[in-house]
Amino acid sequence: MSTPLPSGDLSSRCDAFVDEGLQHQQNGRLVEAESLYTQVLTLMPQHIEALHLLGLIHHQRGQFTAAVELIANAIALKSTPCPILLTNMGAALQQCKRWDEAEDAYRRAIQAKPNYLPAHENLCKLLPSRSKILAATDAWKDYGNQLLDADRSNDAYIQFRLAMEFKPEDPSLIHGLATTLASQGRLEESLSMYRAALARDKNSPLCINNLGWVLFQLGRLDQAIACFRQAIAIAPHYAEAHMCLSAALLRTGQLEEGWKEYEWRWRSSAKQFARVSRSQPEWQGESLNGRTLLVECEQGLGDILQFVRYVELLLKRGERVLFRCPKVLYPLLEHCSILGGCLVRSEEPLPPYDFYVPLLSLPRHFGTTVETIPQNVPYLRVPESRIKEWKEQLGDTKRFRIGIVWQGSTAYRDDSQRSFRLSKFGPLAYLPNVELVSLQKGDGCEQLDQISFPVRSFGSALDSNGPFLDTAAIMKNIDLVIAPNTSVAHLAGALHVPTWVILSSVATDWRWIENRDDTPWYPTMRLFRQGIQRDWDDVFNRVYGEVAATLSLA
Repeated sequence: MSTPLPSGDLSSRCDAFVDEGLQHQQNGRLVEAESLYTQVLTLMPQHIEALHLLGLIHHQRGQFTAAVELIANAIALKSTPCPILLTNMGAALQQCKRWDEAEDAYRRAIQAKPNYLPAHENLCKLLPSRSKILAATDAWKDYGNQLLDADRSNDAYIQFRLAMEFKPEDPSLIHGLATTLASQGRLEESLSMYRAALARDKNSPLCINNLGWVLFQLGRLDQAIACFRQAIAIAPHYAEAHMCLSAALLRTGQLEEGWKEYEWRWRSSAKQFARVSRSQPEWQGESLNGRTLLVECEQGLGDILQFVRYVELLLKRGERVLFRCPKVLYPLLEHCSILGGCLVRSEEPLPPYDFYVPLLSLPRHFGTTVETIPQNVPYLRVPESRIKEWKEQLGDTKRFRIGIVWQGSTAYRDDSQRSFRLSKFGPLAYLPNVELVSLQKGDGCEQLDQISFPVRSFGSALDSNGPFLDTAAIMKNIDLVIAPNTSVAHLAGALHVPTWVILSSVATDWRWIENRDDTPWYPTMRLFRQGIQRDWDDVFNRVYGEVAATLSLA
């Protein structure tokens, strides 16, 4: 007996039946799902999803000809190519031994959505089985590149290796393998592969630039800069090469040229550089003469916390400024007396303004060099009442308190390079009169349940009524903050709190100038750098020694 259709308009009722059918299908109840889809198609013969899903049921039962017919009907009804439908159609055609049609379906799916991995995977399995080896090498390469973009470097490695079995001299394949090795942290191997690719294609700006980026990660900055300049000489408008050059110049302290190159970020394909379009002109450093300047935030919280000092400089100069502040930072920044009056929440309508400028363009307009980095630290402030509250909550103790962070956001692509395990702090916890206080939020907090040494944690209560507010107040009540390269480290530095930043030897952020254990950006900050890639033990041995020495002098 048929299930009665739900009430409502016909389309909505049919959609509801399809949703119910899909739940049955996903749980293996194919008879129930088929009954629902059939009822829908009786009422709406052109219901695309019902045709598609009924076709998949026939595919699951081995009735491939029927599956092809149903999915083909669904495809014909779509106004635009659908990669899911096309891929499933190809799979059914393949079972019918209609090889050429299956290949065509997979290629149409990839054309509709180049990063649709199931279509790539199916095509890469089909072509070798049909002895189309040359076509398969191209498919393996394309699949490898898409897997790389999806952060699946181990799977990408397999595809490039398969392709190189048949085209070992193809520079594009060698380049793809080199990029895969780099994404796995196998930098020296990657370096060799990039050089091998360049031996076969000497004027590839992409390959030259990527070689330079590996050299940058390995700290061979002069060689990296030479590569970036060579890539730009070949392709003057190659934005990624300009961005890499800016990172290398800034990391070596060549700030003046570095800031200029950094303006190429807006032409980069990187998502963090998505520019907001504004109706008013961009400020180029000319005199404002009483006109209003809108400063736009950009990139991550650490960037904003580091460079908001320039907004304070503009205000101290008497300029009329609006600072469009992200919601997450508003509770912290509104307590800074000089900033409070110029803040505009990012979700609020903008007041009138005459010019706008991205926040990280301000160092260029101020002509910032290593010697002229603004020293207006502290420029972030915490209400005295909140500092007092946390002093009472922490308790009056003579212990040496260290605020610790061990992991950044896993959404950051290179987080595995900068973050380390909480367990690395274990030896510090057993030093006489030391108390570790967790400042960790979000990712990484689960490690607190996995350690055997004491760490004081306030859990979800920390910053519950305003991001960073409690963290900042605790920082003003402790002796030292130790953290990786995260927004918490910038917060501590901007508050003029003693801060030790633990840095990886790989892909070191451009703001930490090379060959220094201090930074002109934050007078109370020290840098502890890895000597050997992935060797955190050596770094923490040095940290332990420095804390022990500090305690002996106290």
